[in-house]
Amino acid sequence: MDIAKHRYFMMQVLLAIFRDKELSVQLAFKGGTSLMLFHQLPRFSTDLDFNLLDDTKAESVFRALHNLLLRFGKIDDEAMKFYGPLLVLNYGGGNRMLKVEVSTRQYDNHYEIKTLAGTDVRVMTIPDMFAHKLCALGERVTPRDIFDVWFFLQKGTAINPNIVWLRTGMSIAGYASQCAESIRKTSPKVLMQGIGELIGDEKQKNFVKSHLIKETASNLELFALSPIISDQTMTERMRLLTDYPAISEMMLANDVDLSIVSERQLRLLIEEHSTLVFPTRSGNKVSLSLAQ
Repeated sequence: MDIAKHRYFMMQVLLAIFRDKELSVQLAFKGGTSLMLFHQLPRFSTDLDFNLLDDTKAESVFRALHNLLLRFGKIDDEAMKFYGPLLVLNYGGGNRMLKVEVSTRQYDNHYEIKTLAGTDVRVMTIPDMFAHKLCALGERVTPRDIFDVWFFLQKGTAINPNIVWLRTGMSIAGYASQCAESIRKTSPKVLMQGIGELIGDEKQKNFVKSHLIKETASNLELFALSPIISDQTMTERMRLLTDYPAISEMMLANDVDLSIVSERQLRLLIEEHSTLVFPTRSGNKVSLSLAQ
């Protein structure tokens, strides 16, 4: 793969998306390439991944992306998957294809505005990306996911526990321990097959071969004992619990683990009178609604 050329086309497509009137207000950038461009992830990333902010706009965003990508080459494959559009751009010259994927799945996500080449780009916050990457690691132990989780851990990154709970039904402690166990079972030989070409530094490659599995698993076990929880998940949630004491009392009476109750869950209880399932501090689950 010609890394310089692939990076050039990724950045051109990314900038075109966030300069487009329709796409710029509907999409949020996430994943490995966003970590590489905005947070100095020390490996190359090859795809463009986005969240769709309004899942009713999936078809119109699919069409808009199709038309935009045609400006850079031809589309070798495209489909409206169950969780959103997927398009594969062939930008010519026998190079690696550029995959552009959009997810319609809604979690307790947060975004911030970053600037790239004078263009505002809506990017998922680091605590949320850490949470999603940890969830992905539990679903599919791949070399890239192990490396990225190591990256978050060695930077002392805070995590959004609500996303982990919503995706897995588990606490940070339990899920991180489970992931650490899975990592220890990974063969070191597999690692370089998955990310060897994406790491240019020889010292970094030697670290991946010799130490990545052990260090990531050990750090995850420590993180499970004392996770760093993101402040972004605390402020609005605590305001809602203070403003609606009936909810606080109901949750305390049912031993709900308030550390992993999301703002979105509270708003569903308050505004839509939904019945939701919450984790308890003893590891069980309880269904609650304001109608109780």
